[in-house]
Amino acid sequence: MAELHKIPQNVTTYQGRIIGKFTAKQFIFLAIGAIVSFLIFNTDLPLQVKIPVAFVSLGVSVLFAVVNYEGRSTDMWIQGFLGAVYATTQMVWKKEDKTPRTCCPDTTHTLKPETPAKGLNQNLKDTCRCVERELCQTNLVMKSNKC
Repeated sequence: MAELHKIPQNVTTYQGRIIGKFTAKQFIFLAIGAIVSFLIFNTDLPLQVKIPVAFVSLGVSVLFAVVNYEGRSTDMWIQGFLGAVYATTQMVWKKEDKTPRTCCPDTTHTLKPETPAKGLNQNLKDTCRCVERELCQTNLVMKSNKC
């Protein structure tokens, strides 16, 4: 009987391990850091300068090779940060000539308690005038003498 094998789904994101637990990308970061540290250490600089600079170079390469935060490597974080800093942010405000209904001056009419039907009728007329004014401002109705 044939044995069932699971088919890998993440073929494109798979990173093979070449030396121990390090991927090719991590190994390259570590190799570059080690080479730069070696070159700095073999210069004619004073010992008080060589050792800190070499350790900083090696530390930065370890940071880039090993440290992952929220599933992203350090180089991806720096790439995202620099992309966000240097991307142009452009916001455009477009002024509209349309007056909102709440700003219509005719809606300040108050109702009298003794004649509620008359007050409601007046509010309806005020609202119609306000809507008509808005339609005239947006050119949805042909302009007439009322606008």
